[in-house]
Amino acid sequence: MEVNPANRREKIISLTETGKQYARELVLPLFQSEEEAAAQFTEQEMTEVIRMQEKFADALAKRMEEKVSIVHNLSAS
Repeated sequence: MEVNPANRREKIISLTETGKQYARELVLPLFQSEEEAAAQFTEQEMTEVIRMQEKFADALAKRMEEKVSIVHNLSAS
């Protein structure tokens, strides 16, 4: 990890060689599989999939915020 010279508040994180190898062996094939699966859908279907994923992510984020707020309020008591 190093400090970003353009913005000293930011940190730059780089993968080790082991991390790069892991990405090549596991992460890249996952991305390829995702692209192959997405290719099975029409453009309209993918638009709907994305819309539903965004809706789910928003609902999940809202619930998580509520839970964090509850925990914060309990710890402040």
